[in-house]
Amino acid sequence: MFFQLRRRAVSWFLFLLLWGHSCPFLHGDIVVHFIDVGQADAILVESDGENMLVDGGNGADSSLIYAYLKRHGIERIKYLVNSHPHEDHVGGLPGALNYATVERGFSSYRHYDSEAFRDYVGYLAMQGLELEVLEAGTRLSLGGATIRVLGPLVRDSEVNDNSLVLLVEYGEVSFLLTGDVERDGENRLVDAGLVPRCTVLKVAHHGSNDSTGYRFLRAALPEYGVISVGKNNGYGHPTEEVLSRLEDAGVEVFRTDWHGHVVARSDGTVVTFSLERSASPAASTAKGAATGKVDKVAGGASGEASYILNTNSKKFHLPGCSAARRMKDANRKDYGGKRQDLLDQDYEPCGICKP
Repeated sequence: MFFQLRRRAVSWFLFLLLWGHSCPFLHGDIVVHFIDVGQADAILVESDGENMLVDGGNGADSSLIYAYLKRHGIERIKYLVNSHPHEDHVGGLPGALNYATVERGFSSYRHYDSEAFRDYVGYLAMQGLELEVLEAGTRLSLGGATIRVLGPLVRDSEVNDNSLVLLVEYGEVSFLLTGDVERDGENRLVDAGLVPRCTVLKVAHHGSNDSTGYRFLRAALPEYGVISVGKNNGYGHPTEEVLSRLEDAGVEVFRTDWHGHVVARSDGTVVTFSLERSASPAASTAKGAATGKVDKVAGGASGEASYILNTNSKKFHLPGCSAARRMKDANRKDYGGKRQDLLDQDYEPCGICKP
């Protein structure tokens, strides 16, 4: 009997050990900073005390990256990732290397003929690091988060399509970081069945019409989209076509040109957003805008209040929410009642208005 009990105890121990490796415990929150670097990209991910920086804007943004990391107390970076070697993604990474200690440095390229890329490789070398090339299928851990490298599946002459595509998963929440991948690269991933559903999509290539196609959106089904883009840029980004596709897909959109730094926080279940600033009044009525400003509606003595339901996404909003204003009529339902009743019906609160 004693040996049977001991074998059973050992079996349970091994089960819990293996389960713990496949399902990491979440110790706190994941925080994803979409840093406003203008017409460029920079994304800081904090997960249970470990950090990853994906891209760093242009060379002129180096001091901004340095200051942002210092302000948030990011002295160690586990993974420094360059999605692809164009200057608006690699140029500011020396700022991170000047401030923080980095454990590993990655890119989708080992060599690229540009001063900005050579500077990145050189600053890595000053910390005793050799640039590593990330390959599709690689998995990395970051605190309680898992990072899956989805692409590029092939490397061709199109540098944008050679962007690293990363899925950051934390509990039930995921962030899909797409660099500047364009339609061909997106379709390769879709054809291979490698585009998972995600909670937050970093809209590729600053909202260029060459990216974020309908096939990709139908596969990813994001709830939120973040566009890293510069004010009054000469490319017309984000394009009306992309904004329309995002709206058709029911995606709530944030933009760094209107909102500044966009910070998403999640406990692994629900995502909330903090914005550096609200969108301008002119922008707040434009297609694809998400202002983060809403009219709070307090419940009366009965605890009841007015909400707008999205029957497609199963989210509920305050009446003044920008996402509710952009909702398709077919998905919209007015509701008056208790908040808890909506939660009991599996509706989730909007991450913008936080009803």
